[in-house]
Amino acid sequence: MSFIRRLSTTALVSLTMGLCLLDAHTTARPPVLATTAHAPDHAEQTLHTISQDIVSNGAAPTARALTQQNGWRNVTTALAQGQPEVAPVLSSLIPASSSQTTALLRRSMKTALPRHPSVVLSALHEQASSPVGPRDVCSAKGMSRTWRKNAAQAVATVHDIRLNSRARECLSLLQNS
Repeated sequence: MSFIRRLSTTALVSLTMGLCLLDAHTTARPPVLATTAHAPDHAEQTLHTISQDIVSNGAAPTARALTQQNGWRNVTTALAQGQPEVAPVLSSLIPASSSQTTALLRRSMKTALPRHPSVVLSALHEQASSPVGPRDVCSAKGMSRTWRKNAAQAVATVHDIRLNSRARECLSLLQNS
């Protein structure tokens, strides 16, 4: 009889623990949701402020201010998140940024290309004199084969007529490098 008691006690304890674990996994966790919802809002607000600074002060003073205040991290974070608002900001600031910052932005755009091709292509300038163009971001130099494959697949999914020539050039560079 003691064996049956121990077995039923173990079964009850196991059932209780299982229900507690199930409840813990199905209960909403407000802090995580609040943090997730807050991050894009903060990025959008930061990009909006930077855009206003560009309009009121110009691109060069805004780029210098971002360098002095370590604000480029906000721009690269917005790029990594795929915020569409970052494209015009990058497009305006890249020509006015220092060579070190341009290299950072080029690398960030290259990294973001497989995940957010439309945003990256929107930020690129087609002119050959541009400090960051398709030839810089879509070159596989220094990147893995996996990156090249993923980037090519991602760029092939871009069907925005405004980005058509950049996407074609980017695909050509990815396939021929």
